Amino acid sequence: RSARRSADVRVLRKSLGYCWSVAVAALPPDGFTRLERWAATDDTDVRWIVRENLKKARLAKADSAKTRQLGEILLRSSARTERQPTSSDRMEDGTSGSSSRRR
Repeated sequence: RSARRSADVRVLRKSLGYCWSVAVAALPPDGFTRLERWAATDDTDVRWIVRENLKKARLAKADSAKTRQLGEILLRSSARTERQPTSSDRMEDGTSGSSSRRR
């Protein structure tokens, strides 16, 4: 069982899925820059955190154009990752990358 699936990590992930929109609303220029970088990552947990924060109305109130742009970045990175498993996926399922398993 992956350490990322432990109860402690799930609680942390859920908290981050809520709190970053509060921080971004308080300081939009720095916050959106950080979320954009995270949205482009191959890490599915980090993208989940961004996706959850995108559901919060406070982001659109802070900057609706940046919020839309962030959603587009997230879609592109999700599509890219669906085509190719990440190294953490390969390690988790014990393959060398030739598996067709998708998350």
